[in-house]
Amino acid sequence: MISDLSVKVTDVLLSNRIIEKQDEDIYKYGLELLMSTVINLTCIIFIGCMFGKFIQTTIFILEYCFIRRYAGGYHADTHGRCIAAFSILYFLMLGITEMFHINEANLILILASIVSNIIVFQLSPVADQNKPLEDHEIKRNSLMSKRLVIISLVINIILYLFFKNEYSLVLFALYAQVWVGAVVLVGYIKNRYITKLL
Repeated sequence: MISDLSVKVTDVLLSNRIIEKQDEDIYKYGLELLMSTVINLTCIIFIGCMFGKFIQTTIFILEYCFIRRYAGGYHADTHGRCIAAFSILYFLMLGITEMFHINEANLILILASIVSNIIVFQLSPVADQNKPLEDHEIKRNSLMSKRLVIISLVINIILYLFFKNEYSLVLFALYAQVWVGAVVLVGYIKNRYITKLL
């Protein structure tokens, strides 16, 4: 659906001579990514608002997206599957958070985030067959992902010092780190073991 829509928009741009024919594929790909990202973010923010967690969801998105952009990891086969999986998992996470009245970071979550950060440091960037990396991107992304993990740790400490457990901002920041570590690990396992078996 997203792919078809990007094709239609590109055709309109071509027919109105807004873009050149040689740039058609670039615009199709770019529009597809843009639409997918906007839909994905809209779904997550909507879910966050449903649970009354707009600020927390914003913190989660910022920490997750910035690190994930460079750390890489598992990518779904289609944009639709990516959006569906991300939305369902985020909904379940918020549901569990509400069900068990989790309002602050606990020891298990702190340990999980530490393990996740170690995973990102050791394994990133992890390419995926749906999002391969060039040689120059691997070196750059490795350095950037490490820097962003350190920056996020500093930000989380500042959040805790200023807000402590108020608004559960640190909780959602740690959730984001755990998610990044998980997708990086899953992507690494897929590349190293599962892909070789297929």
